Amino acid sequence: MAARPWNEEIARRIADLDSRKAKTVPWQQVRGKIQSRFTDGK
Repeated sequence: MAARPWNEEIARRIADLDSRKAKTVPWQQVRGKIQSRFTDGK
């Protein structure tokens, strides 16, 4: 079943977040980068 690999991947990512191995990015920063891609050069 395709769900099992995804469940394992999700569990790994949650563990990385919990252990602070993975870093998060604030939504405002992500949104700003996305918006700048559409507004730069116009």
